[in-house]
Amino acid sequence: MGCLALFTCSSQDIFAQTLSQSPYGRFALGDQIGTSAPQLNALGGTFTTLTDSNCLNIYQPASLTSIARSGVIFEAGLNGVTTQYQTANLNLNGRTAGFGYFSLGFPLIKKSWFAALSLTPITNSGFTLRDSLINQPEGTVRFGYRGTGGFSSFGFTNSIQLFKGFSIGIQANYIFGKNNFFSEVSFPNDGFIRNSRITNSFQLSDIALNTGILYQVNFKKPKDKLKIERDSTGKTIREIKISRDSLQLQLGATFAPATTINGNYSFLSQSFFGSGEFASDIIDTALYINQQKGNVKMPMRASAGFTLKNCYNSLLFAADVQYTDWNSFKIFDRADSVHSSTRFSGGLQWLPRPEQKNSAKTSYLKRIRYRLGGYYSTGAIKVNGASVPEMGLTVGFGLPIVLRTYGNKSATSLLNFAIIAGQRGQKSTNPLVEKFVRLSIGFSLNDKWFNKYRYD
Repeated sequence: MGCLALFTCSSQDIFAQTLSQSPYGRFALGDQIGTSAPQLNALGGTFTTLTDSNCLNIYQPASLTSIARSGVIFEAGLNGVTTQYQTANLNLNGRTAGFGYFSLGFPLIKKSWFAALSLTPITNSGFTLRDSLINQPEGTVRFGYRGTGGFSSFGFTNSIQLFKGFSIGIQANYIFGKNNFFSEVSFPNDGFIRNSRITNSFQLSDIALNTGILYQVNFKKPKDKLKIERDSTGKTIREIKISRDSLQLQLGATFAPATTINGNYSFLSQSFFGSGEFASDIIDTALYINQQKGNVKMPMRASAGFTLKNCYNSLLFAADVQYTDWNSFKIFDRADSVHSSTRFSGGLQWLPRPEQKNSAKTSYLKRIRYRLGGYYSTGAIKVNGASVPEMGLTVGFGLPIVLRTYGNKSATSLLNFAIIAGQRGQKSTNPLVEKFVRLSIGFSLNDKWFNKYRYD
C-alpha cells in the first residue's frame, strides 16, 4: 500500500482541510487520531485507569461508574494542529482543525449500571503531494499523490459496578467511513503522451468490541484529628476538626480483540491528456472494479495501567502502556508497511482546593485542575525498514463552571484545554519528520436528570 516516493519528493506542496494532513496517513486506515478528550490529552493521553465524576473517559469502558449517581454528563470538543514537515531539502508548514468528539454518559440503574453514547474520529487522510523531474526526451514528468476521507466510531458503552471498588465494562463500536487514494503521472510538455491516474477506494461498515476492568484499592484512612484552642486560663474556646488524607490506588486494563471488519473495495485506472493536477478530462478507462466485497483484519489492542491519588483528588498520578498488534493487520487481503507498536504515557494532575473542601471564599485559581504529561510511542509505520516513532509533552487545565446548585451540592461542569507539543519521525532514520503542536478544547456539562420533585 505504501509508496516510498511519498516521502522522498524533492519538491512538494501539502494542503488539507481535515484533522490530519500527514503523508503518513497513506498507511493502514489513515493517520491515527488517538484520544480526543482534552482532559486525557493533557495527561499524555493516559486513559486506562483515569476516572472523574465530572468528566467521561470513553476509552476505558469500565470507568463510567465514577459518574455521580444521579448525574448526566455531556461532552463535546474540537481539535486543531499546526505542523512543520521537514525533509532533507525543505521545510513546509500546515494547519488544520475540525470536530473532536462528543459523548453522553448517564445512569441506567442507580449506583451500579451506567451507559454512554459517543462519536469519535479514529483515522483521517487529507494530504496532497506533488513531485516533478526532468526526463529526456519526454521533458518534465509530474507525479501526484492525494488522500481523502477517514473513519469514525459510534460507540455504545455499558459499565457495571460488581462490588465496591471493582467495575467491568464493554463497548460496542460501529466503525464506518471511506478512504480514497489517488496517484497520477502526467507529461505536461508532450500533448501526445497519455497520462495515467489510479484511484483506490475502500469503505468499511461493521462492529468492533472493546472491554475494560477497574479495581480500586483504598488504603486505611486515618481518623480525623481534633484540634482544641484554649485561652490564657486554659478554657476551651473552640474545637477544630482537621481532616486527614489517605491514598487510593486504581488498577485497570482494556482489551480489544482482533476482529474482521466488513467493507468493499473499488479500483479505477484511467488515462487522460492535459497537465494533471487531478482535474483533467478523462479519455479512457483501462480497468474498473466497483465495490468488490472484502474485509479488513483489525489488530488486537491491549493496555494496562495504574492511578495513584489521594482521597480528596487534589493530587493524581497516572501511567499506562498500550500494545497494538499491527503485524496481523490486513486490508482486503493485502499486508501494509505497519508493525506492532507500544505506547508509554503518564501524567500528573493537581487540584489545589478539592471539591470536598470548597468554600465560597476559595480563590478560583485554586479550583482549577492543572495537568502535565508526556508519552512515547514506537510507532506502527515502517518506512524503508525503519520505524517512525512519536513522542510528545503535554500540558492543560480544567476550568470549573458551576451552572446549578442542588441544596448544598453543586453540579460542576468543566472547560478543558490541552496542548501537545511533539515530533513524529527521526532525522537519522526517517525521510520525513513532523514537528507539531496540537490543541484540544472540550466542554464537560454536568447536570442531574431523572429527579422526582415534591410539591407541598
